[in-house]
Amino acid sequence: KTHNKNIKECDDVFNEILTMYDKRAKGVILNIEPLPREYCEYINSIEKANELAGSYENVEVQLDTRTLIEQKINSLPKDIDFKHCQIGDPEMCFHDSKFDHFHIAYSDALKKMEYSGYITAEVLCQEGYSNLNYLKIVADKMSELYG
Repeated sequence: KTHNKNIKECDDVFNEILTMYDKRAKGVILNIEPLPREYCEYINSIEKANELAGSYENVEVQLDTRTLIEQKINSLPKDIDFKHCQIGDPEMCFHDSKFDHFHIAYSDALKKMEYSGYITAEVLCQEGYSNLNYLKIVADKMSELYG
């Protein structure tokens, strides 16, 4: 929530917090994850997250494929510095194939840039699956698409 503050006011507040964090959290990284407007009023683009994180030693951008897919972004944005990629779909699942074309494009881009950071999945166990069974499905699909 921005509480009716303009972007500059929000930037000032957020940068003040990030400055305090950065001075105290040596070696502990804070990831900024942009979210779609229906969930968040402030940081909605990976470019904005990158702008904010760029001045700090312990603040990074989290690349989130769910957000990219929700924003209908077909490729990875250029010149974004990130060390964590979180994969998932708008429905918080990963067993369906209807978003695979996005994931294939993102995976190809990560491989092309020789990305060697973290890749994690953000999913919820879908109805009709046991936790263990769904975890296996997600791990297999992650390996297939991003491995």
